[in-house]
Amino acid sequence: MAYVHSPIVAPTCLRNAEERPRPSSLLGQAHLYSPFFAAVFDSYACSPPYAVRLTREPMRELKTPVAVGRGREHRSVVTPTDLASVLFGQDPPDREVVLNQGFTRDPIKTKQALPDERLWPPEFDNLPLVNGRIRIDRRLLFTIAERATNTSDGWAAAQLHTAAAIWGASPGRDTHRALRPLANREAPQNLTNALRLVRGEGAHCGYKAMLRPKGRLNTPGLASSFFTKFLYFGGWDAKPLLAQPLIMDDRVVDALKDVTQEAWQGESVSDYARYLDLARDVANEVATHEDVVEWRPWGWKGGSEQNPD
Repeated sequence: MAYVHSPIVAPTCLRNAEERPRPSSLLGQAHLYSPFFAAVFDSYACSPPYAVRLTREPMRELKTPVAVGRGREHRSVVTPTDLASVLFGQDPPDREVVLNQGFTRDPIKTKQALPDERLWPPEFDNLPLVNGRIRIDRRLLFTIAERATNTSDGWAAAQLHTAAAIWGASPGRDTHRALRPLANREAPQNLTNALRLVRGEGAHCGYKAMLRPKGRLNTPGLASSFFTKFLYFGGWDAKPLLAQPLIMDDRVVDALKDVTQEAWQGESVSDYARYLDLARDVANEVATHEDVVEWRPWGWKGGSEQNPD
């Protein structure tokens, strides 16, 4: 099977107007059409030239994820159609449900947990206080990400990570552990560079650069459970022709093991690539967004709407 070396943008021939559309928030009411032939990007695509392997296997029949490179492939025991049925039953929820997913925090305690007051997102100060708590949802984090993308403020990307860490901290735990890596002096600059990288080159490149211990933008103590949240909010839809950055924390890894009956692990470039490919194929099957697919495994084992300190 031949490999075609190409720029990161998928060839025009891979877009078929008769295929089911994939909604794209970046394009407003426009639609980005799914390719009839599956195009699987090399999971080590950050070392150009980018390798694209084309197959003549229809996407709806493709058993994904396929991790290309280094002489091995991973094939799931379930098809995207099967997995979509397991995750959603009939139909996936509207993306508004996902964007409204939020948790509450005590702003006083949370602010005291910060190693530097400049890490506090100013958007938090505008939230209504209900019973001494503020509610932080995905929609707000995308607002913070938009500001971080369009400013020269060297603390903005770190503020996005602060918001993502506070939003995504495990129920029943305080935020000190989640915020501790931000005490590193290099953290603000690393996060600024990582935000630029994920938006310019895509999720795989951002993940590989942030992965400990040898990623060039790794911040000591910052694990993939937290930095994939940063990549998700910061890089969403910046590269709409590529697999979207998604959250891959311990909850997602455990759910993937349950629903695919395969081995998955965090802190793995190849498994993150598998996951993104799988999420995109499932999203195409049910005409939804990749983060709607991610939302379901993230809450696979339950969890309340409220996230107590």
